[in-house]
Amino acid sequence: MKKRILVVDDCPLILSMLFDMLDLFGFQTTGASNGHQGCQLVKEGCYDLIMTDLNMPGMDGVEFVKRVRQLPNGEQVPIIMLTGEDEQSRLEQAQNYGVSTFLGKPFQRGELKTALESVFS
Repeated sequence: MKKRILVVDDCPLILSMLFDMLDLFGFQTTGASNGHQGCQLVKEGCYDLIMTDLNMPGMDGVEFVKRVRQLPNGEQVPIIMLTGEDEQSRLEQAQNYGVSTFLGKPFQRGELKTALESVFS
């Protein structure tokens, strides 16, 4: 059975790119265009991994992670945060809420594969 990954990002291009790469790696993907939609999907189903953008309108990635960790289906699931910024205080805050690892934007397929291997090893 394929591992299920939820991808939450407000950029359709990033969602499409991640779907293509994750499909090549053999994962089943579900997408959400914002944190509210992502939380609803976590309430409704179980995922082996969540990938979320840090900067999103409405609910940023830090708030999304905080809320996911309060849900029964989200307490233990690994989370990879995608970010193009290096503001250390926000990254530390995300890590304190339970982000497993970070993946800098823009990223290459090899970097994504390494991040996935670190989470699933």
